[in-house]
Amino acid sequence: IGRPSQLTKRILIKNNLWLDIGATEWGGGGRWLLTAGGAEDITVEHNTIFHTGTVLMPAGASTSPRFIWRNNIASHNLYGVLGESSFVGARTLAKFFPEYIYAKNVMINNPYPTWYPPDNFNAASVDAVGFTDIATGNYTLTSSSPYKNAGTNGTDIGVDMSALNTATVCA
Repeated sequence: IGRPSQLTKRILIKNNLWLDIGATEWGGGGRWLLTAGGAEDITVEHNTIFHTGTVLMPAGASTSPRFIWRNNIASHNLYGVLGESSFVGARTLAKFFPEYIYAKNVMINNPYPTWYPPDNFNAASVDAVGFTDIATGNYTLTSSSPYKNAGTNGTDIGVDMSALNTATVCA
């Protein structure tokens, strides 16, 4: 008692493939990232995320300055990016993430594209993203994908499957 934890700082979540978040067999609300109590300098970049709930949900009154969300692929589902007592999209980002960067992301089935910052993309379906072969676990973008080389750094949006496979070859 009397020893509160320090503020979380400098988190990098990069080049991951997230599957079955919130699937029936795992339970839970299907939220991918829940921030509570604030944090500083969080970067979420080049991830491909399959989840059933909200992809980003800030909770509580604290803010998280210098939050970066770029070059990711995720489903919008019902609420996409939504904070407590806020509105979907850019209004939540502005309220909870001062100095945020939200760019070159693909949101699948987003019914509210104008509610998000410009310079992002909306795919009508998972098939419209242009993954090579989901059935075999290959989430590399095909050469005909509209998101091929469309990231902020000129690379594919989402996970780099080649780098991920190399990093996990002995796992």
